[in-house]
Formats: sequence, C-alpha cells, structure tokens
Amino acid sequence: MTPGFKEQVTQLRDQVINESLRFLHLSQDTVSGKIIGGMLASPAMRLAELVQSFDQLVAGSGLHEASRRMLDRFVRYFEVELFANLKSMRDHFILVSRNTFERLAVVREVIRHLQEGGAVLIFPRGLIEPDPQVLTGATESLSRWSPSLEVMLRRVPQAHLSVTIIRGVLSSWSIKNPLTRLRRSIHDKQVIAEISQAVQHLFLPRTLAIAPRLNYAPPMTFNDIVERYHGSNPMDVIRQTAAQLIDN
Repeated sequence: MTPGFKEQVTQLRDQVINESLRFLHLSQDTVSGKIIGGMLASPAMRLAELVQSFDQLVAGSGLHEASRRMLDRFVRYFEVELFANLKSMRDHFILVSRNTFERLAVVREVIRHLQEGGAVLIFPRGLIEPDPQVLTGATESLSRWSPSLEVMLRRVPQAHLSVTIIRGVLSSWSIKNPLTRLRRSIHDKQVIAEISQAVQHLFLPRTLAIAPRLNYAPPMTFNDIVERYHGSNPMDVIRQTAAQLIDN
C-alpha cells in the first residue's frame, strides 16, 4: 500500500457517491440524498479500493499484466469522472472533454496514435448505449455515432477498424430495479441499472446470472469501405455493419 492510498480511496469513494446522486437527481444536502448516500458509502468504498488497487498494479506491473491479474474482479460499470485522478492508468487513456473545442484535440491525438501504429478502443456514441439483450434502442443509437470515426480512418487509411457489439452485460433484474423508474430516458435507466448491478456484484457476485457476448465484424480499412461499397457514405457503412451485429 503506497503512501496516500487511503486518502485517494476516500476521494474516489466520494466521487462515486456524488456521481450516483447526480444521476438520481438528488443533493447531498437533502434528507433523501443523505440516506441514499449513506447506503452507497460501503459499496462505493469497496469499488474505490478496487480501482485504486488496480491503478497501483498498473504502476508496478504495466497495464497488460495488471489487466490480466485483475480481470476477474475489475469492471467499470458506469460513467464516473475519476479516471483522470488515477496517475498510472490515465497514461493509457485519451480522456474526452465535454468542451467541443477540446474534443478536436482528442481526434488529433487519436490520429497521431494510429499513425504511430497504436491501437485505440473507441466508443463512437460517447455515452453508454442500450444493451441489445435487455433494452430497446440499440440500433437507433447508431445514428448518433460520432462522424469523427470517419475522419480518423480517412487520415490513417492503413488503420483497420473492427466494429464490435457487446450484449448481455446487464441482468434483466437490474433493468427491472424500482430505482430505474426515477428516470425516463433509456440512457439514465441503464446507468441506474449499472449502479445497482455494481453494488450487487461487490456484495453478492455469485447471484449475477449474466453471460456477456461480443460480436466482431471483420476488420476493414477506409480503402476497403471505398472499394466494396462504391459511392456509399463510410459512416453509413459502419453503422450498417454495427446494425447487422446487433440483429445477430
């Protein structure tokens, strides 16, 4: 345990709780916010300890080895702006700002990384998307994929794109959790479901009946898209490829 570990864990715990309350539209100053925050304190602490321990493993063993050793335990379930505070892990991330102008710099950084022969895992929507196994709207969400994906492929035509769809991450029980009724949008319902499932995983991991499945499309370059789909918009081709994976 490195110096400052407890302080870092406490900071991460508070961020997890604050983000959870934000999605529930609750304030820590209200009675309901204090009650829910208190209920989340213990699982949030365990999650923070797990995340911070992983960061230390990255510092000592590198990302690949740390991922191998922690794969069975470490899962990122919901959107929390805490990765910027993880000193070792953040070197392996390209963090995207909510500021539109700063996002342009992110695209340039990704292009440079690809030109140097690197690999990048991209979430084109920029947000979590509906799990096709238990939610509707996965195909419709493809229309909101960022066109910056095409820009990257045009600038680095030798890069290979493999469209990937994951399903079965969320349990049907998590989606039916009464707390999901507090929000209307599918995105917010899924976030709440992820939070409740994360708590369940931390305390009762053997009670989760899920079987995640990854579907991959064959790798393709920008030139492949142009040659195979004459005159078609590259982003339309990418979205159609993803839609086929969702339907399978």
